[in-house]
Amino acid sequence: MTETLPQLLALQACDQRIQHLTRTVATLRQSLAMRREAEQTMISGQIATAEAELRAARRERLVLGRSIGAALLQEYERIFARRNGIAVAAIVHETCQGCHLRLPPQFCLEIQKSPRLVFCPHCHRIVFAAAAADLDRAPLPPSAGPTDSHSPPVSRRQPRAKSRVGRAQRVAALPRANPASL
Repeated sequence: MTETLPQLLALQACDQRIQHLTRTVATLRQSLAMRREAEQTMISGQIATAEAELRAARRERLVLGRSIGAALLQEYERIFARRNGIAVAAIVHETCQGCHLRLPPQFCLEIQKSPRLVFCPHCHRIVFAAAAADLDRAPLPPSAGPTDSHSPPVSRRQPRAKSRVGRAQRVAALPRANPASL
């Protein structure tokens, strides 16, 4: 009997641990269920708000679509689908804000003088003169930016100062290192 006492004590300790862990698991499951309910309530509220905004945006798009000609609307939708959601871009400083390529100055002047529907010769987006629309820059979505591979290269080289001093004079003007200090 004394031989089984340590085994019984270990069994009791194991049973107590099982009871404790069972209560812990039950408490955690209740906590999880309460959090899920709270999260579900919060998320369902967010979903309802987003669905209401979606319905309002669809109604607004329907009204706007009716005011635009069918052919133009079809062309807009084609460009929108092909150009990552940006179909209309401004021209700022003779640069298309859709593809960021420079446009011919005469092209930009014509658009400024007689505002009309024109397409960018590079990216084929619908473009307008920002100055004519009294805008500094066309609004772009947060994820937008250069979407085409036609971005102009960025020069990181510093321009050299132009002087008439020859290379030999520039080298001679540099202080010489003292060999004793090396």
